[in-house]
Amino acid sequence: MTRTHLCTQIICRDFTYNFFYPAKLFIYYDKVGSALPISILHFLYTIFYSITRPPKTIDTARNLCYTLNKIKWNYTQKGRFIMTEKEKMLAGKIYDSSDKELAELRTKAHKLSQQYSSLYEDDERRKAILNELLPDHGEGFFLQGPVYFDYGVFTKFGSGCYANFNLTVLDTCPVTIGDNVFFGPNCTIATPVHPFRWQERNMKKKSDGTVYDDEYGKPITIHSNCWIASNVVITGGVTIGEGCVIGAGSVVTRDIPPNSLAAGNPCRVIREITEEDSIKYKAELF
Repeated sequence: MTRTHLCTQIICRDFTYNFFYPAKLFIYYDKVGSALPISILHFLYTIFYSITRPPKTIDTARNLCYTLNKIKWNYTQKGRFIMTEKEKMLAGKIYDSSDKELAELRTKAHKLSQQYSSLYEDDERRKAILNELLPDHGEGFFLQGPVYFDYGVFTKFGSGCYANFNLTVLDTCPVTIGDNVFFGPNCTIATPVHPFRWQERNMKKKSDGTVYDDEYGKPITIHSNCWIASNVVITGGVTIGEGCVIGAGSVVTRDIPPNSLAAGNPCRVIREITEEDSIKYKAELF
């Protein structure tokens, strides 16, 4: 089954009155997997059917839980929709980090990060490595290195971006970076979130001895024309508006509105950036 133009027919049968009433629901996904029209239709249908037939005839929870923004669903032989561990991770759900597909993606990204970082900045091989590590990027962006990416393929860079030494990106959830975003040395973008209670946070073992933990993530978005100064940490779920400057050493744990000068731990807005901040008014610079 694929996301593109998928039409699934779900038949609900009610044997309450010694015969069944087939209730057909057609679900259609467009190219990006949008399910909004289906959710509304299914919601209305479920209410109607629950009134006219015993509620237990429908597995309401299963049929209403379609969270499908750019997610491919698998259909099992038992007739239930399931998500892969990668899809759970990208959707911000608890996922199994020991999953084979995720482990292979991480290993590949770690190797590519190491290969990129080991080359001098004028080495032409860097470009090919970066294209493989970060396939979704704009023109004219440059990463000084060393760099550290958990997956890479879940991070998007716009055009004209620059990152100084030691950029770390833990992209268990999507990281979206706009155009002309500058990073100072030692910046960290961290989408992962761990449970607060140690009983849930500590490592666990499966029956086969595989070690795993329960974790999830929250996406991070940095809009265009921002300057993220040295030693800034940006945590999961944060959106930084266009044209912001984040002061050195800040820990950004909440959204920052556009055109803001913000700094601190936790990072707070100091003031708005205005025309008065233009360097043309700073005679000492010329």
